[in-house]
Amino acid sequence: MVGVDNGIAKIVEIDEENMANFRDMNFHAIGSGDTQAVTTLLFQKHDKCDNLLATLYNVYKAKRNAEVLRGVGKETELLILGKETYLKINGKNMSILRKIYEEELMFGKNHKELLNINLKED
Repeated sequence: MVGVDNGIAKIVEIDEENMANFRDMNFHAIGSGDTQAVTTLLFQKHDKCDNLLATLYNVYKAKRNAEVLRGVGKETELLILGKETYLKINGKNMSILRKIYEEELMFGKNHKELLNINLKED
């Protein structure tokens, strides 16, 4: 549940057994891939002070990383909610996010510095 109470933003997860407050963390995720998504945001060092484009990429990456788990769909819709409007991210903008994500996945595996690692004992 996300909302505002007396001018203070709230991020709370409520289930059958308890209620957990995520306000101090400043983000949370829900669904079958929530652990993977939150872990991604933590590794990205996501922060409420990040700019909108960094946040957009971090959320996209969190969703894509969660897709490795069974039950998480491959379809992705991103909406930026404003006070009285919303912006749907689609088309060319989704293609840009996809391209950055796929390049990032390959970066370490294909990094040219890997060729400088000596695997022979000294």
